Amino acid sequence: MKKIFIIFFFNFLFFFISFDKTYYFKKCQLNKKIFADYIIDLENNEINVKLKTTDGDYQELNDKIKSVTIVVTPYRQHRVEGS
Repeated sequence: MKKIFIIFFFNFLFFFISFDKTYYFKKCQLNKKIFADYIIDLENNEINVKLKTTDGDYQELNDKIKSVTIVVTPYRQHRVEGS
C-alpha cells in the first residue's frame, strides 16, 4: 500500500510541475505577409501574441486562459517503403 501511495504522489507531483511552464512559438507564418510570436504562460494563465507584417508594422494582443484541456492521442508509427 505504501508503494502505491508513493507512486501516486510522485505522478501527481510531476503532473503539476510539467504544466507550470511558459511556451514560446517564434515567427509562426500566418500568411505571406503576417508572422506571429506567441508566448503561452500557463503560470499566469495568459497568451501574449505579437503580430508582425513584412512591412514592419506590428500589433500586440493579450488574452487570458480560461481552461486547459489535455488531449492524448496514441502514437502511430507509419512505415514508408522505398520505391
